[in-house]
Amino acid sequence: MEILTKRIFGNYTLQEYLGSGSFSSVYIATHNYTKEQVALKVAHSTDIKLIEEFNHIVKTGLKGLLKIQHPNIIGIKEYFISSENNTSHFVMVLELIKGNSLDKIPNINSLSVQNKLNLFIKICNAIQFAHEFEYLDSNEYHSFKIKGIYHGDIKPNNIMVTPDLDPK
Repeated sequence: MEILTKRIFGNYTLQEYLGSGSFSSVYIATHNYTKEQVALKVAHSTDIKLIEEFNHIVKTGLKGLLKIQHPNIIGIKEYFISSENNTSHFVMVLELIKGNSLDKIPNINSLSVQNKLNLFIKICNAIQFAHEFEYLDSNEYHSFKIKGIYHGDIKPNNIMVTPDLDPK
């Protein structure tokens, strides 16, 4: 896995590498015009067939994620395929969360039982909200209601926690 720096994807310039998982690497990036800082999630695979297949599979789910609003769910601003020099990347633009992933919170064992319980309740509320979330989607032939957005990989390193102990 190559760590990318100062690369441009769409309207965003990578600033800092944050980490990676099995699917992608995450960077702090700056929008080239608005100067807003975001988290840019760049898929590891550059295989265009795999990228197009993934894009097709996630389109419906991401449409819902673009619409969902909850204080403990990271906002997804947009997604796109970036192509340059015969290399393509699937890219998601997310709200930038200042803090650490749940598995890297310093001194988590020293948190009170009440603080731990509050974190747990907020995480559960966000999951429940996503599972019950409904939105309308449509294509050129019909409109249809979609209910439920499922993460599929909830684990401590996929949950960000702000310095105020708000999980995302």
